[in-house]
Amino acid sequence: MDFKIEHTWDGFPVKHEPVFIRLNPGDRGVMMDISAPFFNDPPAPLGEPGKPFNQLWDYEVVEAFFLNDITEQYIEVELCPHGQHLVLLLSGRRNVWKQELPLSFRGPEERQNGKAKLISLGIIFHQM
Repeated sequence: MDFKIEHTWDGFPVKHEPVFIRLNPGDRGVMMDISAPFFNDPPAPLGEPGKPFNQLWDYEVVEAFFLNDITEQYIEVELCPHGQHLVLLLSGRRNVWKQELPLSFRGPEERQNGKAKLISLGIIFHQM
């Protein structure tokens, strides 16, 4: 499943190369491939690459949201080009009930072009 982000949240065309996200089945979850421009603004967070970093939304990230439309629970995945990530489980709008979940992710410095593997998060997904 492919997604191309060519417009801002309010409908205006982006002024840079579009963000491309591809979702594929993985061994034990979903593989998410990302290709996006790298702005380095703001600079990298102080967290260790490859580890969860709370409040990553304050930095340059690509975000994906996976909604269970029956229970209104959802997963928010944030990936930083410097290698940090944040995975949140939410129930209802902005109500976090689990955070900093483990994720296999490595982001390169040059571009946001990495792979994320969602492990054991299938509990709130339902059949597609």
